[in-house]
Amino acid sequence: MDEERVFKPEFQYLHYSLKEEVHSLDAVALSKRIESKHEKPTTLQTSGVKAVRLEPISEDPNAICRVKWILRVTMPEQFVDLTEFRYATLGAQIFVEEIPDHLEFCCTGVSKDSRTWEFGEPFLRGQQIKVWWLKKSVHGA
Repeated sequence: MDEERVFKPEFQYLHYSLKEEVHSLDAVALSKRIESKHEKPTTLQTSGVKAVRLEPISEDPNAICRVKWILRVTMPEQFVDLTEFRYATLGAQIFVEEIPDHLEFCCTGVSKDSRTWEFGEPFLRGQQIKVWWLKKSVHGA
């Protein structure tokens, strides 16, 4: 997981599993694994315990790695954010912890509760989820 330092990232939780092998890291464990991604420390990254190697689905239909990341960031009041996938992904979700009354949050996924957006389609390497929030417009002003 990578995030820009300016957004004060808090890597809170990582859980990933492949068949019977399960790994979970809390905020304390993840904070010990944070490092700069580039020469200039503008982007921070953290990762799990070890890399997971997946066989092609055609060779092993159970070769599915399930991943859950919880990340907290602080963004400007009006902003667009892209979440890019490094690998093919199914079952992506975006959850927004808090939406202030004066802001509007928009996401391309399907939402049932205006806090969680689900994406039924698969994402290929390099594809992105786009979210944005902006000040609510005042009609008739």
